[in-house]
Amino acid sequence: MDPLRELRNLIATTDSEGRGSREEHKKIYQFIKLKVLSPKSPFIKQVPPLLDVVKTIYTLFEPKLDTRHISDLLDLLATVEFYRKRTLDHANLATIWNNHYNEDSNTDCLPLDYETAEFLQQLVSQAGAMRDIYITLILTCCSLYFPTLNANYAESPRLFWTDLSREETAKISNLGRECSRLVRESNSADKSRTINSALNENQEKTWPNLCRDEMLSELVSYYTSHITATSEKVQLLFPAADKIS
Repeated sequence: MDPLRELRNLIATTDSEGRGSREEHKKIYQFIKLKVLSPKSPFIKQVPPLLDVVKTIYTLFEPKLDTRHISDLLDLLATVEFYRKRTLDHANLATIWNNHYNEDSNTDCLPLDYETAEFLQQLVSQAGAMRDIYITLILTCCSLYFPTLNANYAESPRLFWTDLSREETAKISNLGRECSRLVRESNSADKSRTINSALNENQEKTWPNLCRDEMLSELVSYYTSHITATSEKVQLLFPAADKIS
């Protein structure tokens, strides 16, 4: 059956308003990851090229990031993370086979040269740190995007929800509750003030913003530059590997 038809049928099993349980949402996300975003899926070709995504991200920060575009930034960052994970998959697979060839004295296949093997191993070892940077960016954007983000974070249509671990989901959910608490407290303190004015007055002291505007820009630049460079190098090393762009 066509993956999109299967996905439509899966979504149809949720309640009439499309909310569904956490388990149903998780099942849908897993289906998207394994079937729709699979390297063999015909829909993978519809993902925009990495360089175009990164250029669009940089454009959002010129001259300064507008909070109206944070929802776009969230989706674009999720797309960059998608490319990072694909690049990591290639690096992992190449490292596994290279270790096999190094240990197998009967094979005719030559192992990778030291520089290439070291680059791939470093890429694998940095995976956790790069994921942490990505989650920090997502958390920061969510704190800036609130309260225009959906009232219930778990129902947000943003792409970043598709591959979060349980721990990462908990971090974002906790952030949402904290933001909601601060809004309620700020609004209750003085009913004559708008929520936005209350937030503006209290944001520097209490708002859970993980990094300020200039730091956000620098962290996004580092993250996207790293992934662009490593993705291009891996594609040069393994031109026969599945490519999107």
